[in-house]
Amino acid sequence: MQEAQSHTIELDDQPVFFLRAGDDDVPVLYLHGVPTSADDWLPFLREGGGIAVDLPGFGRTGKRGDGDFTVDGWARWLPRFLDAIGVDRVRICAHDWGAAGLLWAARDMGRVWRVAEALEAGIVGVNTGLISTEVAPFGGVKQSGIGRENALAALSHYSQLKTVYVETGNVASPY
Repeated sequence: MQEAQSHTIELDDQPVFFLRAGDDDVPVLYLHGVPTSADDWLPFLREGGGIAVDLPGFGRTGKRGDGDFTVDGWARWLPRFLDAIGVDRVRICAHDWGAAGLLWAARDMGRVWRVAEALEAGIVGVNTGLISTEVAPFGGVKQSGIGRENALAALSHYSQLKTVYVETGNVASPY
C-alpha cells in the first residue's frame, strides 16, 4: 500500500491541488467527475499509485472568474498541468466530466497511433462511440480470451480445414 502525498502548485495564477502516490514512469492520471474531487481516487492511489488532480473549479483547486470550465477548457488545461509537474506520459482513468482527459488525448493523433500500435488485440475508438460491428473481428489475448468473435476471423477458431483422399479400389477419376 502506498501513501498519497498532497501537493499544491501555482498554474494560471491559481492554486492547483493534486495527490500523488508511487513513482511510475508512466503514472495513471485519475480525473474526477462533477461535483467531486481528487479524493475520489484515494483508494486507487494507495493500491496502484498515480496522480489525481482537482480540476479547476473543484476541490482545493482555484476557480478563476475568467476560466473556461467546460470539458474543452479542461482538455486544454491538462497538458499545461502535466508540464508544470514534469510528467510527459500518462495512462488516463476518468469518469463523468473527467473525460476531458480523453478529449485531450484524442487531439494528439500521434499519441492515438502509439496506443493503437502497442495493443496486442482489441478495439480503439477515437471521437466515436460506435467501435464494434459484426464485420470487424474482436478478440482477446492472454487472460482476455481465446480466438476472435464477429466476422470471418471468428470462423477460424471454430473450424479446422481438412482434406481426406481415400481410394478403395479401381475408381475412375472424375477429373
